Amino acid sequence: MVGIPGAGKSFFAEHFGETFRAPVINLGKIQTELFGGINDDHREEELAEKVVQMTFTELSKTGATIVYDGPTESRTKRQEIVQFARSIHYEPLLVWVQTDSGEAARRSTSTRKSDGFLTDDQFEQAVRRFSIPAPEERAIVISGKHTYASQLKIVLKYLASNRNTTVTQTPKPRPAAATTRRRFIQ
Repeated sequence: MVGIPGAGKSFFAEHFGETFRAPVINLGKIQTELFGGINDDHREEELAEKVVQMTFTELSKTGATIVYDGPTESRTKRQEIVQFARSIHYEPLLVWVQTDSGEAARRSTSTRKSDGFLTDDQFEQAVRRFSIPAPEERAIVISGKHTYASQLKIVLKYLASNRNTTVTQTPKPRPAAATTRRRFIQ
């Protein structure tokens, strides 16, 4: 899942997970559970990311679709996630949830940080750090203001057209462990 805070990434991830019985790994929830919240301690974030990698590695044994909802604001971070997904024989799919910054700020900010929301300054910093997906990342774009049903139609249409294209191409030999096409949605 890709987008600025408050865009609707978690909303889509959770609904998609429920619809398709796919595990959703939310780094923010893991950090909150382990450390009582999300803060600027990079050691805590690194530990939570290790838990995520271990969880992904175990879930990859099932061959099921896995949805990742975590920090994907930079191309570098997304490339790391893509490389990791491919190392466990998954083909990543980026879903970019777009929402105007005013609406996203309203959804994600609060004057009380204890509510689990960002402060206005934290939101602005996150927006400045966000880099839009490059064309070669081939992200699917959905609107954070549309209903889940509308968002899902876009993603499913992409998956169906991608599958048809893949089936008509001449198959290339692959290692036995990578013959099943699995999705890793971030």
